[in-house]
Amino acid sequence: MKNKLNSLHLKRELTLFSATILVIANMIGTGIFTTSGFIIKELGNPNSMLLCWLFGGIFALCGALCYGELGAMFPHPGGEYVFLRESFGKSMAFLSGWISLVVGFSAPIAAASVAFASYFFKAAPLSDCKGTIFSVSGVKLLTFSPVTLLAIAIIAIFSLIHYHSLFLGSRVQNGLTLFKIAFIVLFVISGFWFGKGTGEHFFTGLDIGTILSDKFAVSLIFISFAYSGLECSSLFGW
Repeated sequence: MKNKLNSLHLKRELTLFSATILVIANMIGTGIFTTSGFIIKELGNPNSMLLCWLFGGIFALCGALCYGELGAMFPHPGGEYVFLRESFGKSMAFLSGWISLVVGFSAPIAAASVAFASYFFKAAPLSDCKGTIFSVSGVKLLTFSPVTLLAIAIIAIFSLIHYHSLFLGSRVQNGLTLFKIAFIVLFVISGFWFGKGTGEHFFTGLDIGTILSDKFAVSLIFISFAYSGLECSSLFGW
């Protein structure tokens, strides 16, 4: 029985195109759409913001190269669990898996769902709807509002889609990502075609003091969240 279990392997049903689309979907998402305003507010200089994105990209590339090397060394299902198990033992790998389940992956999924629901109700005529807040001794515990309910529904729907099959989940992911890319390209073209903006603010010079401040380091956290998709490619055993 033990030999039989060891001989079982997961089928590699995710194609190169779908895996590439998945990485793109992880990068072009909540991190870019929701954090750029916070970054420019903290730094106050467009060139400093671009430099921050450059540094974040270098850090993410280093992580992706390390993940790629580990994926080539240990081409087995499990991703980070396998890497940590081979490096630090089963206990650390098991603990990391539970942390990823509770915080590592759950928090970004919740953030993406809340961002979608917030933007949806900003565009919908129901944006003035207020929710119900449950608190104990003045401490806010839960908030039920149209935004939170829609976010929960989105998570439930996509969970069912991915639970159905990898084929269906990958096709839905591919379609939504291609739509997102096309929409962004449309916005960029519209901005150049109909916009009346100027690029003069990019020639104001680089604020060196901002780079050495704590605000620059805090901005790197937002950018690292946006670049997280670059490190996902190694988890599919390319």
